[in-house]
Amino acid sequence: MGEFNNIYLLILEGRDLTDYRRTEEALRDTLTAKERIESELRIAHDIQMEIIPRTFPPFPDRSEFDIYAVLEPAKEVGGDLYDFFFIGEYHLCFVIGDVSDKGFRRHCL
Repeated sequence: MGEFNNIYLLILEGRDLTDYRRTEEALRDTLTAKERIESELRIAHDIQMEIIPRTFPPFPDRSEFDIYAVLEPAKEVGGDLYDFFFIGEYHLCFVIGDVSDKGFRRHCL
């Protein structure tokens, strides 16, 4: 909270008490909104990372192939995903998604 008080002193130098209180309230509202957004982004990141496969090798009893993958979002939450699973005994489905439509083609070149 000390940093917050120092901001007041810099902004409010030479203003009356009414301006100070309005500015203080606006800064508190802004900080509250920022903390809420950061919390929501952390939760979204955790959810995103929980839905992708993280156990490798995913099919240890299958020796005819290896699959390894990693997802590192550039920001707190990305629009990318991957998954893989068998459809029947011999057909492996490998899914790669890019919701934001910005990076998948570039990374596959």
